[in-house]
Amino acid sequence: MKTAIVIGAGIAGLSAALALHQRGFVPLLVDQDDAPPPLDSNPHDWPRRGAPQVRHPHFFMGRLLKLLQTRHPQLVDAMLAAGAWQMPFASTIHPAARGRYKPEPGDKELTALVARRTTFELVMQQYARDIGVAILSHTKVTSLLFAPSMQGVTVRGVRIVDLHAKAENNAVGLRLDGREDDGSRELVADVVIDASGRRGGFGEQLRAAGAKLSDEYHDSRLIYFTRHYQFRSDVERPDTEGMVALEFADYTVGALPADNGHFTVTIAPTSDNEAMKRGLRHVEYFERICHAVAPINTWMNRATAAPVSDIYAFGAMDFFWRTTVADGAPQVRGLYFIGDTVVRTNPKYGRGCTWSCEQAHALADLLALSLSPDETTIRFAAWLRECFRADWETMLQLDRGSRAKYERFTHGAASLGERIVGACNDAFADDGMKTAMLLDPVVQRAIMTGYHGLAQMDAWTKRPTIWLRVLWAWLTHARWRIVLEPYRTRATPE
Repeated sequence: MKTAIVIGAGIAGLSAALALHQRGFVPLLVDQDDAPPPLDSNPHDWPRRGAPQVRHPHFFMGRLLKLLQTRHPQLVDAMLAAGAWQMPFASTIHPAARGRYKPEPGDKELTALVARRTTFELVMQQYARDIGVAILSHTKVTSLLFAPSMQGVTVRGVRIVDLHAKAENNAVGLRLDGREDDGSRELVADVVIDASGRRGGFGEQLRAAGAKLSDEYHDSRLIYFTRHYQFRSDVERPDTEGMVALEFADYTVGALPADNGHFTVTIAPTSDNEAMKRGLRHVEYFERICHAVAPINTWMNRATAAPVSDIYAFGAMDFFWRTTVADGAPQVRGLYFIGDTVVRTNPKYGRGCTWSCEQAHALADLLALSLSPDETTIRFAAWLRECFRADWETMLQLDRGSRAKYERFTHGAASLGERIVGACNDAFADDGMKTAMLLDPVVQRAIMTGYHGLAQMDAWTKRPTIWLRVLWAWLTHARWRIVLEPYRTRATPE
């Protein structure tokens, strides 16, 4: 039986461990954070210093739910038993459009799994332990171990240190050979998987060893400010569309339901909006903006819900793509990157957990074929590009479009032509796209099919009938003025 070391016990690392275990490997998860609390505790109290994004909203799309139902049905049952629930497409349709909704067979796949990230991880880690996956908690991987090789950089294991033991034994001892003893030890395996996330720093060590890794990086220039709330026990979730998210020119605000009556509200301004960045750290300012946006205010009404957390900030919003094959030759052998260490997008598109889980299972399937290390690396790199690159580029284009809109909104356009084009684009987005998404279930289905990962993100743009519906929504939006008014672009409330 082959062994595998997985660095990081987030969604990507846990997915890798489950997939490898299912394929006959013996995986060992190494994670720097403490073990999770019991399932009957509040998962929100679980500190996850290694994954600061866990406190923020996560969208577990239909593509992920379908994968888990196929590969790990008992895990899905455990999620539901812990308070997660399934949100069908029909429940995301705006009340004003429900009379126009006609169910289709594919709608079942447009079902999201609704939970807090902490709940999702807690249940997933407990499930992994229950089926026999070994997990080393509060253990940090300090460096990779390399094997002598004539073919380039080959990883044979990792060096680890127990963070609790290191804290207890703060004084550095001496080995018999006179060298300092840092309390570390070595672990060796057939395969090493780096799922250490956006903070993982092993790329530089690999480059220093001679690997020619190619990284693409684009800063989204956004910051998340998130607060958690819980609906009062005697009320139900407001009768609005299932996912309340509004993108204005200078900020985005969204409310996302979660497990056990919880939900999150997130406000995401641009990173160069200093006034909002300062203000949103304060509860009074945060809630004033939320109450000024009608669909969000419906959720946050004091008779409906109460806050249950502080305000959490997160600023690492970016696009990243790592290539490990150069000129047809693998640059690293024995180690594979998955999750945020290899591909990531602006978190607002909700791709991280789904893509990580899918990568983990695709890699485990490849490793189970017992191909040569070179062939496995080349095939996995090709699979990543085939499955994710088109959507990655589409989302990057959308991100840049949002930034351009912000620049026009706050600083104006450089020329008259740019002002005219920008004004037309903004009007079409507000009066056409927003109207169609809110009030035409056919358009919403087409766009959400891409958002759930069941088609390419831009697949709907290749359908003339959808464009005609959007055009009709643009021409007739005036009749829906009252419904649309809360969603129109406007400046941040003072």
